[in-house]
Amino acid sequence: ADLGLAYKPQDYPEVEAVRNKFRFNIKVLPLPQAADFRVALQSDEVEMIQSQMADTLKDAEAAAMKELWNRISDVVGKLQKTMSDKDSKFHKTIITNIDDLMEVLPRLNIAGDEKLDKICNDIETGICLTDLDAVKKDPEYKKEVAKDAQAILDAMAAYCG
Repeated sequence: ADLGLAYKPQDYPEVEAVRNKFRFNIKVLPLPQAADFRVALQSDEVEMIQSQMADTLKDAEAAAMKELWNRISDVVGKLQKTMSDKDSKFHKTIITNIDDLMEVLPRLNIAGDEKLDKICNDIETGICLTDLDAVKKDPEYKKEVAKDAQAILDAMAAYCG
């Protein structure tokens, strides 16, 4: 009524269309364990909240672990790609980035994933010992490093799909 002739119904979405654009989600955090939820609610409500908390914590842990696998895959994949290219130029950071990641990964392995520990050990006893000066001088050694990196990537694929 206030707009008079300037009012056009097509300028305004239906109520249901607007309603579908807005949502909210409640997550009760942080508690170390879902069973440690203490509040005065009916038991079925407490169980529902505990279940939601357990699911949320499990999802957060899974996302954190997936990120670790992705970080390893990224740095080892870059090394493999670089070493596979006979004309590629590379810097010391290609190994130091892996070294830096291997230094923090044991502390980030919050799930105590033995597969992740094994991959880290394989990287530390293999790739991290790479002599970059020798790689620059010896094309066969460079191929070996690429092969070792590919073996790590293959093992990771078997572990995490």
